[in-house]
Amino acid sequence: MSIKNAFPLLRKLSLATVMLAVCVVLSSIAAMVTYLGCIFRDGWMIYPAVMLWLSALYWAGRAVAMLRKPRTEHLPRWWERPKVIAVVGVAIALSVLPWMPLTYYWGAPLLFRWGLWPFMRWRMEAIVKQVRQRNFTGDAAFTADALGDVDSWDRTRPNGPDVWAYRGDDGSLQVSIIEFNRGHFGMFGYAYADKPPSKIVYDWPEDDDGRVHLSFPGTMQATYPRERIDEHWWKVWDDEE
Repeated sequence: MSIKNAFPLLRKLSLATVMLAVCVVLSSIAAMVTYLGCIFRDGWMIYPAVMLWLSALYWAGRAVAMLRKPRTEHLPRWWERPKVIAVVGVAIALSVLPWMPLTYYWGAPLLFRWGLWPFMRWRMEAIVKQVRQRNFTGDAAFTADALGDVDSWDRTRPNGPDVWAYRGDDGSLQVSIIEFNRGHFGMFGYAYADKPPSKIVYDWPEDDDGRVHLSFPGTMQATYPRERIDEHWWKVWDDEE
């Protein structure tokens, strides 16, 4: 390769490297926004996340188009034309974004049931620690924010409780924490118990898929034996899905 032909190649490589770096930065920001949306349980945060993912895809396409050998015999393919890529990205965004909030109500709970949703132990244990410090006996209800800060709940609040708790006469504690609340379509979350809970036996026939109902506070009492996380934690739901 002559020196004359090397400079254009180096220029292309430099520009492609910059475009790939922009793609990596946008992808990292998009991943962070998606993660924060999961932590704060805010389905609307998927909007900026999708726009960032599409922008990262656009710059990745620009980098690939930059490295491809130019085709002079006829017009370049559509994916080699940045304006066409931008138009296609906007069209995809406009068609997909209105449905994105549904991912919080349907997509995320499916990931939860399939075992693909992360168990945020730091938040769950922070909630249990604060509930344990409260002075009550029997049943109690609380609210909890995305960082695990607990506050008292009463019926004057517009929304239902996020946490149910029960403290027995011997001081043992049970706590149920809602992770996803889909209203009439079911609730999903985690339950903690100092001592193994007892099994609830109903008068009507049970499902034959192996699920059991345990005596946790609140309505989330259904689980499978395989859903036990460790000695004190279970994945639970309210069996209305």
